Amino acid sequence: KNKILANKKFPNNYLAAQEYYSLLIDKSCKVKLNLLCHSMGNYVLKYAAVPSNTASRLPVFDNINLVAADTNNESHEQWVEKLQPRGSLYIVINQDDYALKWSRRKPGDEQLARLGHYRKNLIAKNASYIDLTAQPWVKSDHSYFVGRTPKRNKAIKHLFNRAFTGDYLEDNLKYKSDSNMYNL
Repeated sequence: KNKILANKKFPNNYLAAQEYYSLLIDKSCKVKLNLLCHSMGNYVLKYAAVPSNTASRLPVFDNINLVAADTNNESHEQWVEKLQPRGSLYIVINQDDYALKWSRRKPGDEQLARLGHYRKNLIAKNASYIDLTAQPWVKSDHSYFVGRTPKRNKAIKHLFNRAFTGDYLEDNLKYKSDSNMYNL
């Protein structure tokens, strides 16, 4: 119904119709849908995003959270910029992540620095990079959004609760322009 209304209001302007459709959906549906990709889930998303007509280009998710991404950092912007959340796209990094350090040690030319633990080359235009490396209780953890880490570190618990509910996170973070990263 909303799609029909939008197309009737803007029959000759596809972009305006899409924008109006999004506005109607926001008014009629208060449900937020967020995507969390953890570790190798980012690898799966990367290959789902490669075709240009993929559903991941549609603004379905309010927030997309790429946490402990076990994909190459090199050229990540090529597939990350194809993701189109309605809200924000967050890439969460822990330089000391033990699992990503081991993943990088695998043999083969494809095993380069992992996106989820490498704090350089952070250049995707649509992403906000959040570095949790120095946060208390994170240490070498790989799943720092569940378990003991958020139980002991209330700032991380709050951060992920907000990310999982489609909230905007940057207002509670400190931006470091020299590295293009946010910190708690």
